[in-house]
Amino acid sequence: MPTPDQWTHAHLSIEHDTCPWGHLQAALSAWTDGLSPSLLLSQSYLELQFLPLPTPLPNLAATFSGRIFNPKLEIRWERSGDRALLWRLSETPSSSAISCESCDRPYYLWGEQDGAAFSEGRIPHPLHYPIQSTAKHDRAFIRVREYRPAKPNPFKSNLEELMDQLNQPRLLAHRFLSLEVGQDA
Repeated sequence: MPTPDQWTHAHLSIEHDTCPWGHLQAALSAWTDGLSPSLLLSQSYLELQFLPLPTPLPNLAATFSGRIFNPKLEIRWERSGDRALLWRLSETPSSSAISCESCDRPYYLWGEQDGAAFSEGRIPHPLHYPIQSTAKHDRAFIRVREYRPAKPNPFKSNLEELMDQLNQPRLLAHRFLSLEVGQDA
């Protein structure tokens, strides 16, 4: 858990769009133009793809959700019936940016480095992440930036307004930044 001094002031920008599911490739291509290097994480009922962002994008028709990310921004998509819901999260200054606080933390993935892949005794096959490590027992992790509401002003003259500020969700949003390896992040 981050200590209070690890949270820093941030301006979170969230853009949202929808398109017909058949136009997902074109919408993602427009949003990812020049977004390199990045990682692609896509989910379908048959497989989970985790790889460096290829150009052009692979066929995503069988996926139901995914994300493309790098330290500057994350693009997410989710299938909803015959529509694609898209979100773009960044800290790009804009008039609609949310003033908040952010903190980075690691979320470890399954397995330890064992030869060319990561292995986990509870999973019967090697795990392949698009990252290399030379140290045995290294673990892959995704560095995630979490956003929370900015601390309220405790000297509000209106008690109802202070209560509204205090009764907000702990986390507003999160976005993936990078894939890394190590034993303790």
